[in-house]
Amino acid sequence: MNKADNLYKPKKEDLKEYRKVHSLSKSTYVKGKQCAKMLYLNKHKPKLKKAVSKQTEVLFTFGKKFETDFRSKFEESIHLTEVLGNQFHLYAGLTEELLETPEPKNIFEAGVFYNEVLVLTDVLQQNEDGSYIVYEVKYTNKLKPVVMWDLALQYYVCKNKLKNLQSFNVVMIGKKGKFKINNMTHLLEKQMESVAVEIEEYKKILKQEKAPEIKIGSQCFRPYKCQFFDYCRL
Repeated sequence: MNKADNLYKPKKEDLKEYRKVHSLSKSTYVKGKQCAKMLYLNKHKPKLKKAVSKQTEVLFTFGKKFETDFRSKFEESIHLTEVLGNQFHLYAGLTEELLETPEPKNIFEAGVFYNEVLVLTDVLQQNEDGSYIVYEVKYTNKLKPVVMWDLALQYYVCKNKLKNLQSFNVVMIGKKGKFKINNMTHLLEKQMESVAVEIEEYKKILKQEKAPEIKIGSQCFRPYKCQFFDYCRL
């Protein structure tokens, strides 16, 4: 049963209260890890981006289906995308209101906001004792560096904001297409300090008047081909 269509539709008068403006997100943090210039251009010159390849679009489609299949295991849920669409500045505020009530609940795309960073968790589970469990779904069978970057940022935000975080898990492709759930809590805890330093570095870069001067190199293609590559090589 999905509660999103009735109980948790925000009233227009509440929208201003929900508003939170973020500097970084999962995707922009990953861009910063790949290349500081990409991070800057993504914010200040987004029209220069090239569209993603068809192959990437196909992978996104498979990933979304994998995520949907995992979410189907939760009988009751609140899907914030169905409530708020692309109004990302409202996700964290509405999530905070939902978590104020003590009853157990599962929230899809829950907005968690800390230190000007917004992450949308694939599944945020609020337990009867007030603790939380996070599941991040990745359509892969390996913990690649880019996956770890993503998870490290999410853990940093969730750990600081959700004071009773019981576990942070990644859901990957297991044998015969089944779900493989790994508890990443202890491994990600070790990266808290480095993530905090990088966040402050990236926020400073975004406030600069000009993009960082970075030459074409291997970072233009790893882990993904940069959508600003054609612009940078001019």
